[in-house]
Amino acid sequence: MDERLQFVARRLAGEPMAELCREFGISRKTGYKIFDRYQECGVQGLTDRSRRPFRYANKLPFQVENYILNVKREHASWGARKIRERLLRRFSGILIPAKSTIHAVLDRHGLVERRGRLRHRAHGTALSLGQKPNELWCTDYKGEFLLGNHQYCYPLTVTDHASRFLLTCEALSSTCEDYAFTVFERLFKERGLPANIRSDNGVPFASAHALFNLSKLAVWWLRLGIGIERIKPGHPQLAMKCPAEVYRPPMPLVYASKDTSRCPLQDSRSGWIRYFLSCRALASPTTCRFIPALSGLPVIREETAIPTQ
Repeated sequence: MDERLQFVARRLAGEPMAELCREFGISRKTGYKIFDRYQECGVQGLTDRSRRPFRYANKLPFQVENYILNVKREHASWGARKIRERLLRRFSGILIPAKSTIHAVLDRHGLVERRGRLRHRAHGTALSLGQKPNELWCTDYKGEFLLGNHQYCYPLTVTDHASRFLLTCEALSSTCEDYAFTVFERLFKERGLPANIRSDNGVPFASAHALFNLSKLAVWWLRLGIGIERIKPGHPQLAMKCPAEVYRPPMPLVYASKDTSRCPLQDSRSGWIRYFLSCRALASPTTCRFIPALSGLPVIREETAIPTQ
């Protein structure tokens, strides 16, 4: 509006219209329109005007719109589909609006109840004590860290609840269930089958949108006769008996890896699992009061063949 005032002021001062339009970068038709509006309405004529059209070709007749609102107020539980059926019976000589148009009318007048999206919240199951070896295994992805090639590493950790024996700590590139299938299949062949497996409610151990939150990995465990235990959401300390820092590899070990594209957990020279089984569990004397390597891990459930997924 300031430029329009300046334009009109210079025009009133006697400057030629062509030069003014060329300086302000507008056509002479626009310049004359601005000046004529000032002469008709004064300064108020220089303000922006609404671009709303004067009429709508396909505007819904107000009689039909009022009828839609009256039917909705009379039958609060009716939606656009039922109201349209009533319109078909009531008005026969006019074009009946679509269901989307009727819904838009109801929404514009605040007659549509918006329901919140249903969220399936996970609930933890009953947790067993797991006082004997191989009676209860605990599994989780213990942290994630960045390698030298800017790829993330996800250590899939499986421990025995009673002995705190570190069964495996496999470095994976993602939490994809296909990788988890391979790790657990090899682990079952080496150690046998546990009675129960405890995990959190995340992937790949659970699926929020599946029946009973069972993922493909969980269904496979059930087919093998393994019980499934789920911790309560927001309580990661229930997944493993020792704190997460005990199972997480020390960062100097991560940074000391010579191959920046390879996770140091997979390097046999690192000896991380041997280091954990011999002394790492003593890092938390309040919860881990003995060395897991000295307790051993007897296999109590032998299986000759592990069914695949």
